[in-house]
Amino acid sequence: MARDEAHLDITRSALPEVRDTGQMGDTSSGESSPNHQPLGLDHIDIASKEADVLSSESGAIRPLIPPDGDYGWVVVFSGFIVALLSSGLMRSTGVIYVATLETFPDSTSRIVGWVPGVLAILTFGMSPLSSVLSQRKGCRFVTIVGAFTSSFGLFLSYFAPNVTYLIFTAGVLLGIGSALSMTASIIIVGHYFVKRRALAQSISLSGASVGVFLLPPLIKVCLEEFKLRGTYLILSGIVLHNCISGILFRPVEWYSKPVAGKNDDVKPLKNKPKYSTTNTPEEESCPTSNKVIGGVYQSFIKIFDLQLLKNPVFLCICLAYTFTSMAVPHAFFYIPPHADAVGISKTDVNTLLLLTAFGDLAGRIFFGWIADKNLLPRRYWYTLNITIGGAAVLTVTLAHDFVTHAACGVVYGIGSGAWYCLTPVLLADYHGNEKLGPTISLARLFQGFSNLLVPLVAGNLYHYTGEYLAVFAFFGSTMLFGALITLLLPLAVKYDERSVILKGKENNSV
Repeated sequence: MARDEAHLDITRSALPEVRDTGQMGDTSSGESSPNHQPLGLDHIDIASKEADVLSSESGAIRPLIPPDGDYGWVVVFSGFIVALLSSGLMRSTGVIYVATLETFPDSTSRIVGWVPGVLAILTFGMSPLSSVLSQRKGCRFVTIVGAFTSSFGLFLSYFAPNVTYLIFTAGVLLGIGSALSMTASIIIVGHYFVKRRALAQSISLSGASVGVFLLPPLIKVCLEEFKLRGTYLILSGIVLHNCISGILFRPVEWYSKPVAGKNDDVKPLKNKPKYSTTNTPEEESCPTSNKVIGGVYQSFIKIFDLQLLKNPVFLCICLAYTFTSMAVPHAFFYIPPHADAVGISKTDVNTLLLLTAFGDLAGRIFFGWIADKNLLPRRYWYTLNITIGGAAVLTVTLAHDFVTHAACGVVYGIGSGAWYCLTPVLLADYHGNEKLGPTISLARLFQGFSNLLVPLVAGNLYHYTGEYLAVFAFFGSTMLFGALITLLLPLAVKYDERSVILKGKENNSV
């Protein structure tokens, strides 16, 4: 059931759990039953001492308290590096775009634009796959696989004979790798923290903002010295460092403490985790024909947890996230051409981009810190940041000098940066840590769909009006509409609670 985030407590739904089936298999082999696995998304070595201590002979689920610090900060720093090398690289593709046009002069700008376009779409669109793999194999494994996939795609780009080849290597492979690493990183950081969840996610995801400062100058130097193909080869080696971050993503159970002293904190094994693939008694009694007919569909529903699409609270957050992502980060990409159109010099345009990136970084850290202070419910900070970001984008339509553009850029950066970091925090607040994987992955999937539509809409607006004013008006309006949707969260919570109560009454009557 959804919860009011104003006074969040550490509840069982937000804590990772370890369960013991009481069937340890052949003890001589030193192996455990394959059904012995934690509720969280990370795989845990059942032979470890931690798991042995937490197991019980009665076959019980015992909740754990995440460390909320200690080794968790190592995980945060590792997530920071993943965001820097994955999201930071995706946001720096503008520099490579120009070099690609120069290297392949026979290709049009529209075809070359498919490379960063496919990269962005798959980075968000493949998030559900990363969530499922993180549940099955662990965040460490998924991050390492993502690092190798991204590095391999960049390495193959060295041999690119044409832009079509680059769409597959620097678009498809790099996008899949980035999706695997980024989503797994968000999930594992969320599992290590409860009280400091907002600050931890903000520090981790601020790596993308730092990447905007570091990667474009580095890429420019590489392009000057080694041209496009040599730059891809160097980036391949740099991105491979995400493997180190993946190795440091240890399962949270290794550092968690059990909840002791409360009998009601130990649940019988019949309350199985949402992600368990073991058949329930009801499933065992179903006719074989029904299993064959609906097996594939039911498996798909369970793996991707599409039941969330019926949850009004999730839909409210997801719609707000989708509409806001129609402007973020696209408005950032349109700042240079609009500033150039009103007569701002190229030097000042570069300064604008740096100021916007600085605002993004400051917004992530500051609002991540203040959101953990419980001065206001986190949804208020979420709504506030979307609103100020949208208002800043709308104000750009009235800007005609450097100072006004700079002010709008900084405010937009603060609002958009804080919004992005608070999204996984808000999802975990309302749905619990065990649902962070499927919720954030589905939200990012919808963000991928918006990335398909926004370039087309923005391009047509500029084509028919001949100005960027209509484009920024569109971006600002979508953000403000997303802010309005977040105001419906209290109503969604009440509706969801009422639905659960009604279902409970129906089940009792039956």
